[in-house]
Amino acid sequence: MPRKVDTADSSDSDDYEDTGRLVTVCRTVGVVLVVIGASAIGLWLIMFRASSNPGEHRLLSFNCSDNTSSIDELLACHEKKGARLREEIVDTPAGCAVKMEEFLAFLLSHKRKYYHGESVDVTEFKQRLQNFCDTLKVIDERNAQANLSGLGNPAKHGITKYADWSPDEFHSILGGQGGSWMDSSRRLLSRRLDRFKKLDDAATSSLQASCTSDWSSRGQVRNQGACGDCWTFSTAESMRSALWQQTGQDPGVLSTQYLTDCMTKTSCKGSVNGCCGGNPGEAMTWLMKQGGIPTQEAYGDVYSSEQDAASNADPSSGSAAGPVSEDGNGITYSGNSPDKSFPCKSGIPAAVQLEGGPTVLKTEADMESFVCETGSLSILVDASAWQTYQSGVMDASSCGTKIDHAVLLIGVNQGENAWLVQNSWGVDWGISTSGQQAPTDAYSNCAQLAGTDQRGCKDKLQGGGTVAQSCSASCGDTSSSGGYIWLQFGANTCDITYEAVQVPTLKAV
Repeated sequence: MPRKVDTADSSDSDDYEDTGRLVTVCRTVGVVLVVIGASAIGLWLIMFRASSNPGEHRLLSFNCSDNTSSIDELLACHEKKGARLREEIVDTPAGCAVKMEEFLAFLLSHKRKYYHGESVDVTEFKQRLQNFCDTLKVIDERNAQANLSGLGNPAKHGITKYADWSPDEFHSILGGQGGSWMDSSRRLLSRRLDRFKKLDDAATSSLQASCTSDWSSRGQVRNQGACGDCWTFSTAESMRSALWQQTGQDPGVLSTQYLTDCMTKTSCKGSVNGCCGGNPGEAMTWLMKQGGIPTQEAYGDVYSSEQDAASNADPSSGSAAGPVSEDGNGITYSGNSPDKSFPCKSGIPAAVQLEGGPTVLKTEADMESFVCETGSLSILVDASAWQTYQSGVMDASSCGTKIDHAVLLIGVNQGENAWLVQNSWGVDWGISTSGQQAPTDAYSNCAQLAGTDQRGCKDKLQGGGTVAQSCSASCGDTSSSGGYIWLQFGANTCDITYEAVQVPTLKAV
């Protein structure tokens, strides 16, 4: 039985209880099975695939819940938890405990399973606090590096929604891979020749962008969640944009779940199937053979009432303007459950067909010509330093060359001398197309306050203002919606030339 904390131990004894137990945790890829002795007492579903080893977890129960539609109740419960946790967290590594206030402020605005609810997992809380402290150190290092770039608007790094993730957890959503659709020997020879051409280009050019273009209106920022299927979003968004450019017709949002479910059946650390990564060029080649790609609506990417229980997804948490969810995992099944193998649905009609195979542009000059005059390109990059990105231009020296992420190249900004790249981590990351820092929510229950139709955004708060003013990400402030990043032009930043894929001629079905 949970043991009530003695009133002599704390003046807040009526507000929380120490369960007085160590909880054995058996993790099986994103699922935590809580066991006391030999009897199972429940299942916890966490946002993160576990990075810690199986062990004993200690819970603190509170007589309040911050899973509420009331900001006043949220703040009151947050204050109770903070007071108790300040007493509890005394054995952190040197220098980390002093970051407790920053971490609690982070948790006020970012919903986490280990913190929000009627109990706090103290063991995981400590680990997440350590992750947070490690991230703060990385932020300082990256800002120092960026300030040496000599750029007029260098990248600024700070606390993002990934601040309490471990390096392994962040790496798990970086699913961009070099493909085999180009013959490997041709690829190697091509890259060797390209290297000499790029060196020659760098020596003879001013490395300045010659135009300003922005093709963001031909698509939208989406959220891949905790699944490493970035390549499916790069593929789907580039095909949507290309058909729009070629025919003037918008096919609608194309399915990423179809590619994730159907193209490959495999497993990897904490993930299955398309969440283990892939390649946009290979995806287009495969789609050509399959007869095309369906829309998101036709395939059923978004939570349906029939599968909510199976996917552990909350259909009320999606936001039409992001999308973002309460747990930051988007609206697709695999984004919320990367370890679950969902069945490949057959008989779904294609909305867009490919009438040829994809091609690759090999230099930044070729890429600029296409993006200035025609449209978007699907690209592979090294995004290992993007976890903390908030604004400004990422320079080449601050970015690696180990390909791990697939995104969409949608424009060039001549004034900033930067590429404009569309990511798939939601509108609450990165910058807007004009360079404004992405909007964020002030409270962890903003998605609930806004509602799926965003009707709640007009509601007034007791403390003054409206929901929209405190919940700009969930309420979809389209004037400053994020999801983009600027990369230094002309320097092969993040190895942007590795594989720039041009979509072939398409046909609407």
